[in-house]
Amino acid sequence: MAVVFRVPIACGPRCFVVIMNVFKTRGKFITDMCVVASRFYSTPLNVLNPLLAGGHMNALTLEEIDSNILCSSVPRPKVIIIGAGIAGLSAASQLESCGVKDYVILEAKDRVGGRIHTAWMSNRDVDLGAEWILGAGPKNSVFQLASAEGIFNSPLDKRAPYDYPYLTANGCVIDPFLKLLGYTLFQDIERNARKVFASPNPSCSSDLQTFYSLRIQQLLQRLPKECQYDVARVLSGQANHFRYFIGASLCDVDTRLYGSKDFMTDVKLRVPRGFKRVLNPLLNDIPSSNILTGKPVRKVCCHSEGKDCPRLTVLCCDGDEFKGDYVICTIPLAALKLDGPTLFEPPLPEEKVKAFASVKNGYCNKILLEYADPFWAHKHGTMKLAWSPEELENRDDWTKGISLFDEVEGTNDILCCYLSGPEAHVMEQCTLPEVAESVTFVLRTFLGDPSIPFPTKVLRSSWTSDVYAGAATYYLGLDSQLKHFETLSLPHGDDPKAPTVLFAGDGFCPDYLGTVHGARSSGIDAANKLISLHKKLFSEEQSRPTDNCPCPSNSP
Repeated sequence: MAVVFRVPIACGPRCFVVIMNVFKTRGKFITDMCVVASRFYSTPLNVLNPLLAGGHMNALTLEEIDSNILCSSVPRPKVIIIGAGIAGLSAASQLESCGVKDYVILEAKDRVGGRIHTAWMSNRDVDLGAEWILGAGPKNSVFQLASAEGIFNSPLDKRAPYDYPYLTANGCVIDPFLKLLGYTLFQDIERNARKVFASPNPSCSSDLQTFYSLRIQQLLQRLPKECQYDVARVLSGQANHFRYFIGASLCDVDTRLYGSKDFMTDVKLRVPRGFKRVLNPLLNDIPSSNILTGKPVRKVCCHSEGKDCPRLTVLCCDGDEFKGDYVICTIPLAALKLDGPTLFEPPLPEEKVKAFASVKNGYCNKILLEYADPFWAHKHGTMKLAWSPEELENRDDWTKGISLFDEVEGTNDILCCYLSGPEAHVMEQCTLPEVAESVTFVLRTFLGDPSIPFPTKVLRSSWTSDVYAGAATYYLGLDSQLKHFETLSLPHGDDPKAPTVLFAGDGFCPDYLGTVHGARSSGIDAANKLISLHKKLFSEEQSRPTDNCPCPSNSP
């Protein structure tokens, strides 16, 4: 059923309409809320997030709505956004909603989206980057975008993760009951790992691998001996696949900080027909002339403050210069670790560089395999690999990082191979024929069928080798500290009282570290912080004598 509430909220000359669609799925009501703004003034969903929090409408004052909107007496700043991933696009959309129209987005690549990369494979959309909305629900800003685009209006795949077969390295399929038992036990262990942060225990294992191994052994001892072998394989396979959402070996992840993330919900939704569709509401807000692709940045120079001149200059590798008042830098954290020390003038403080190193790079990749004659039945191409701990320990090639094969949605002849951890980085150094041969060997082994054909076409991601990405995700390691995020989020500039450079991206958001909604949230926060800084700077300038500008005024 559908219930629609139309709630006009006056905000100056603008009027917002909140539409609540409630539909029933599997006996539960899922609230799908989207916000439609006036055609004359585009406002992203985050402005009304307080209304949507918790799946119901709360009170929201006009002062709260208008707090980030510049009044007519405040001069509009000129903003340069570096990066057209979802953090940069969200920042731009938020600036638009706050009345800031004078901005430009500089994107190093020839496309927008960053690690949201929907590619083209034999006339089908396939995702080489983000594919799932993690923690889907009304509070999730990316879920809100997807809902506004109507992405989830069509029926979704209702199969549970444990509905798929678990295959062993001797070509056997694990019994469905034992598969479900192993899956359920692993979910319990993972939830317990989240709780460690809220109730720290000094005797708790410092790394996730030890934490998981101890609890797996304890649980296995309670099971009948005839069940232990297969359940152990499911648990081991689940742990290996769990690495895909972290990007690292579990022995490198700090158990005590793992639960510091806000997981919101356990709901995970795949975006059908390409994750790039999530960006459409943002791209509709932003004039296409404001986005410049193929513009890698070489230098960001902050000038001494002057009233009548731009406060900074951004130099591109092609020689173009852009002058402005503020920069929102959404370059991925992994890339900033390499380029950050030389990218900014004045240089970044040592404390910020150390904070960069505290957040660890996560490595994940996908290998897409197209077959002329598919060897699986349509919609039954999902295969989870139940590696045993001994097999993972004794195997010395990158294929032990493979945890799952999955039929690409909307196709019947393309499999996606999911790979994570250090092995994902090693895979990038192999040629495509070598990749095809290694993956085929794994399929033949776990399916117990030496006749499995080679793919006719192979497409892969290479996020670690991508100089504009450097990693696929982020996690907190054994030497990480949450206090480093306070340093990470600090703006930068030659005048500490009037900083000009703000940072955003999924590596700068501790609550949603390494997620798409984390990147979006940080972009929105950076735009709001910029507005606040600009209001403060304008107020201070109004209360002091006019200074002569030391910079040339003939800026473009």
